[in-house]
Order: sequence, then C-alpha cells, then structure tokens
Amino acid sequence: MITLELLGIGVAVGFVGALLGIGGGVLLVPFLVLVIDVPIHQAVAASLITIIATSSLVASFGLRQKLTNLRLAFLLNLSSATGAIISSFIAARIAENVIEIVFASILLIISGLLLARQKTMRSDVSEAEPGYFGGKYYDLAINRDIQYQPKKIPAAFGLVLVSGMIAGVAGTSGGIFNVPILNLACRVPMKVATMTSSLMIGVTACAASMVYFRHDLVRPLLVGPIVLGVLAGTVIGTRLAVKLQSKSLVRIFALLLAITAVRMIFR
Repeated sequence: MITLELLGIGVAVGFVGALLGIGGGVLLVPFLVLVIDVPIHQAVAASLITIIATSSLVASFGLRQKLTNLRLAFLLNLSSATGAIISSFIAARIAENVIEIVFASILLIISGLLLARQKTMRSDVSEAEPGYFGGKYYDLAINRDIQYQPKKIPAAFGLVLVSGMIAGVAGTSGGIFNVPILNLACRVPMKVATMTSSLMIGVTACAASMVYFRHDLVRPLLVGPIVLGVLAGTVIGTRLAVKLQSKSLVRIFALLLAITAVRMIFR
C-alpha cells in the first residue's frame, strides 16, 4: 500500500509540475514533510533524484527538436553544479527546522515568481549571427528558422550559481529561476530557455544528490516508486499543458505555495 501511495504521489507531483512548468520538487518536498512526515533531508534527496529522471525525459525532447543549447548549458552548469554541491554540504549539516524555514522562504519567492513570470517573459529574438554560444532552430508555430545570440553570459554565470545553491539546499529543480535568467538576462528565446534549463537542472541535481548519497540520506524504497510516478505524471502533464494551463491556475497554485510555506514555518 505504501508503494502504491508513493506511486500515486509521484504521478500527481509530476503532472502538476509539468502542467505549470516548475518541476515537481517544489511540490514533492512539502508533501513528504507535511503529509507523510518524512525528514526534510530525505525529502530533499528524494526530490533531487526525481529531478534527474524528469530532466532526462524532457531534455531528450529538446535535443531532438534542436531547442537545447548544449554549449550554453554546459558552461552555466559549471556554476550551477558548483553552487549545488556547496549548498548540499552545508544543508546536510544543518538542523531540520532550519532547512524547513529556508525551504518555506524559497516557496514564497517561487510563489511571487509564478505571479510575475507571465508579465516579464520576453518573446523577442535576435537576428544577429549566433556566435559560439548561439544557435538556430525551426519554429513550427511560425514556420521559419529562428537564430539567436545569448547576451550577458557572465552575469548569467553568476546568477545560476545562486540557482544551484537553492536547488542543493531545497531540492527544487531551479528551473523557475533558470528560465527567467536565460530568457531575460541572456535574451534566449523562451522555448530554448525552457529546454536548456531542463538539461541544466538534471546536471545540477545529480551533483547535489551525490552529497546526499554520501550522507546516506537517499532512501531507495522511498525514491523508487516516486520516480516512476513522477515520470508518468510528467508525460501526461506535458501533453495536456497546452490545453489546460491558464493564468487562473497559476495564480491559485501560487497562493497554495504561499499557504504551504506559512504552514512549514509555523508547524
């Protein structure tokens, strides 16, 4: 029964995460902590493992469509993965109640970002030569090739360090931070930003999870069913995202994240 319950949790988390484009970690950790009473260090470790799995699934699609910028992703991952490793070492040695407060604070930030994201995302592209870190892809929506040249890469390198540190300590995917960084700072088209971020979060989560493995915080009987469920839920959520996603749904979910954050702080 426990295995079936965890599988169901994984399906729900993967579905909603894909539907809103935020990844499942932001949902999985509070659910495991508040509902199942899993220690937050183990919940974060489980979340990181699921991020690796879902990242592989989504990034493979981006690679086939030539939407994932490998050079930019690998460069920025040097910073993001470093941040994740540093924060994971620190988080593994911090008391659970402190981590819960930190995680709740991150939930509040993500809640605000969800509300602001639709108003701030850029859709413009550059007609300049792509350069070493640029790229080109065929956009089916407008039936033409799109080429772009990333801007302000050094600034993005510093920003994703912070994103990686958040992922390592809280078990969130970091995509909610990476996508705006790539889209707003680097001026990368939204589709490319999303798929490139999907690859980045998997590498970052892999780096952070090694630290949790080292501290024996990964529980296979907990992680296994959840990963299978999240993968199934992600496939379903991705296919339905275009039809079901709405501004109202995002607003409601942002409010629920804020309520969850308050509950984690005062529980």
